[in-house]
Amino acid sequence: LCFIHRVVGIWRQELAWTILKLKGKSLLVAILKLACSAYLYVICRQRNKRYFGASFLTEDAVLVQTKEIVRAHLGGRPINRTDPVNAS
Repeated sequence: LCFIHRVVGIWRQELAWTILKLKGKSLLVAILKLACSAYLYVICRQRNKRYFGASFLTEDAVLVQTKEIVRAHLGGRPINRTDPVNAS
């Protein structure tokens, strides 16, 4: 996802990485921030569904919902082509 290859750690490590790396206003940073927030939202919804006995999604469906949320929030967003992060 977004050409970032790294080993996933525990939640505390993931939060520290997110705070350290997701700074700035590039399109890549915006996408990663949205993806992180959307993923946490979908995971919390799934936890609540399991807790209250409702049916829940597969891992693939969680990823699809996360992508849909990111896509919906990025619709029509202008791309800053002068930012070197967005140029590639």
